[in-house]
Amino acid sequence: MDLVDLVIVFFNGFLLGASLIIAIGSQNAFVFQQGISRNHVFLVCTICFLGDGVLIMLGGLGLSRFISSNETLLFILFYGGAIYLFVYGSIKLVSAFRNDSALLASEDKNSFPKGSPRRYPYAVAVNTLMVTFLNPHVYLDTVVLIGSVASKYSSVHRGYFLLGCCVASFTWFFSLGFGASKLAPFLKKPFYWKIINFAIAMVMYYIGLLLLLGVEELRS
Repeated sequence: MDLVDLVIVFFNGFLLGASLIIAIGSQNAFVFQQGISRNHVFLVCTICFLGDGVLIMLGGLGLSRFISSNETLLFILFYGGAIYLFVYGSIKLVSAFRNDSALLASEDKNSFPKGSPRRYPYAVAVNTLMVTFLNPHVYLDTVVLIGSVASKYSSVHRGYFLLGCCVASFTWFFSLGFGASKLAPFLKKPFYWKIINFAIAMVMYYIGLLLLLGVEELRS
């Protein structure tokens, strides 16, 4: 087995996972705010990472086995995933040229004052679970999208791809949570999110192209 191929597959998984996770949204704003206030940061980051990991594995292992046995469904998911990626990438590209791209934890509805009882571990855990699993996009991104991309790989390569996605989730959440106080001046400035959104758009286009190439491989 070629080590270079495994590294490339892992990197593809890391890129896709990072592109789906590094986006302005309620979960990231919640983690960012908890990081700034130093409020059970390890607990919050761990729940977010494990939640993502479980959904990624369900999508990559369970769904991939199901769709791999159905060629018609496989084509639909490949094309559907590619279309979603190109649309998602285009949205990020548009965001890169807008003036309102910034992560403002102070405006997040899940931000709690220091005296709030929600600062206790159990309440923080519940709120983290809610902001993670009550977001419908998380299921589309992890179970459906990552599952459809993972399905084009062999069992061994699929494991490295899913590992890359999980490593991206771990890296992002713990970096955001524990680095929030230092990142705050940058992530509150639209200019830096423009760069991030532009990079996300390019990665989405790249992964979408890989999906289309996978369809061509199925046809050949």
